Amino acid sequence: MANKETFADSLKMIPDALKWAERQEDIKQLRDFFIEDAQKPLYCFASGGSYSAVDYAALLYEANKGMAKALTPLSLSSVSDDALKASKILFTTSEGRGHDEKYVAKRAAKANPENTCAIVRNGGDDNDVVKKLRKSGSKWLVYDWLTQAKSFIATIDTICKFGLFYRAFSGENEILDKLSVNLTPEHCFSYSPRVEGTIPKLKDIKNYIVLYNGWSRPVATDFESKMIESGIASVQLCDYRNWCHGRFIFLSKHMEESALVLFLTPQEKQFVKDLIDGKSWRGKKADIFPCNTPIIKVGTELDSPLASIDLLIKMYVLFNDVAKASGDEPCKPMNPYKIDKRFPKSTPFLGM
Repeated sequence: MANKETFADSLKMIPDALKWAERQEDIKQLRDFFIEDAQKPLYCFASGGSYSAVDYAALLYEANKGMAKALTPLSLSSVSDDALKASKILFTTSEGRGHDEKYVAKRAAKANPENTCAIVRNGGDDNDVVKKLRKSGSKWLVYDWLTQAKSFIATIDTICKFGLFYRAFSGENEILDKLSVNLTPEHCFSYSPRVEGTIPKLKDIKNYIVLYNGWSRPVATDFESKMIESGIASVQLCDYRNWCHGRFIFLSKHMEESALVLFLTPQEKQFVKDLIDGKSWRGKKADIFPCNTPIIKVGTELDSPLASIDLLIKMYVLFNDVAKASGDEPCKPMNPYKIDKRFPKSTPFLGM
């Protein structure tokens, strides 16, 4: 199934993507791969829009008492064979033709074939990744997830993978019934001054400073990917505590064209109240932040792995509004200097 329309149209496919994840019957093999030998570290590899999905898998693995790390394929070149042999390896691919995934498949199958698992969309004979894994005896699992033909950014693909990983780790079959999928902007995010005053319009914001923690980490990663790949504005990612160690100075020097994006689960709400909203621990001292600090809040009441999916959906609605304000279409972003979008991805990887 494919969609050739706009990003706004892709939002309408979100329920279908979650239903797709619910319908997948062959979950046991993927669940067994994650749950068995949980004492082994897990390396998760992906590129571009797929990175946030494997980051979610890594987060879920850590929540299940394991150690995990999401990496790009190039980072694999810095991981020793000994480290790979002592770990489990997960990566995703669609058609299995890209240099990145072929490199990961070759290296993983050689170093640790019995503990390698690939999530593939097409398991046919023309999939080079499957060919490599078949020769080595490694595992690959085929899930024909929904996608958007010719879209420059992954959206529905990502929702499908998030749902798939959630089911594999949780053992739960239902997703939609546990979420309130409301795609209206007022339900998904708020944009306002911290207290009062004038703030820039979305079309005038050049810097989005994104603060995250825990279940919002892969969502923040996906927001950065979509914003940069669409060329809309720059994005800085930082967890709430690390931002407090000096990174706020950038906001102070660029307040007129910047906004804070706060991804919020119940874990962060008190911290945000203390740091940004109120003065609960500062007594009668003046507020730290100006009253007109531009703040976007994307929140969820969930404090479980489903929080990531809830925030991801709401982030998509925010991103759609930002894209509309900028006058750009993310599925086919403007490319004023006519950089050949096919060539960078097709450049040979590490001599392959």
